[in-house]
Amino acid sequence: MADARFVHGDAAAEPRLTLFAFGAEHVCLGDRVLTSADWTYAKAREMLFYLLCSRPQTKEQIGLALWPDASEAQLHNNFRVTLHHLRRALGRHEWILFEDGSYRFNRSLAHWVDVEAFETHVAAAKKSLDADQAIADLEAAVGMYRGDFLENLGSDWPMLHREELRRLHQEALLLLGRLLFAGERYAEAVEIYRRALAQDSYLETAHRGVMRCLVRLGERSLALRHFDGLVTLLKEEMGLPPARETVALAERLRDDNQI
Repeated sequence: MADARFVHGDAAAEPRLTLFAFGAEHVCLGDRVLTSADWTYAKAREMLFYLLCSRPQTKEQIGLALWPDASEAQLHNNFRVTLHHLRRALGRHEWILFEDGSYRFNRSLAHWVDVEAFETHVAAAKKSLDADQAIADLEAAVGMYRGDFLENLGSDWPMLHREELRRLHQEALLLLGRLLFAGERYAEAVEIYRRALAQDSYLETAHRGVMRCLVRLGERSLALRHFDGLVTLLKEEMGLPPARETVALAERLRDDNQI
């Protein structure tokens, strides 16, 4: 459910537009999920997300992103038809504005976007001096990340933003893991580190986090087996040993030293 704290525009205006861009993208108008019948063409929904994530764009810029191989005549027809179906699906012409030769998403109308709420929560956590509040913000953020940004779109234009959000998600997971560990919430921390590894199995910061958490949970032998699994993974996949910091941690564990 959309967090009311992050609703943009006139919150009293109805119906509110709610946009989910993580994972399988979808859009709600009020309490109703817009279906393929509402959009008519999938490109209408894609155009909405493109304008949402972009500065004001000319018809030519939009065409290059959405129909890179189209002729000028095809672009003109595709653009006109797609914009018509987009505005019709949203129920108000004013959702997409045309000003000074460019098109843009109208942010003055009430809307909520999971990506923007995610970024806001992560930024708040980084600035927070209260560990509990930072943890709450990070948990809210990672809970919104249901998959990569517009993961079902085969177009090229989302790729850069997709990678940026993956990095921010990874950063949020690692920070959350550290805060949970510092708060002696080791079982929760190890699960967060494992979520980071599910995204990037070579992330040694997360591997070390798992090892430290397992030790604090009284599972030193399991922590060492985790290290052995990392050694095998890196050797078989990359032909490399773990980083010196990871090896040093394993050596301390074998010597039964505190971490």
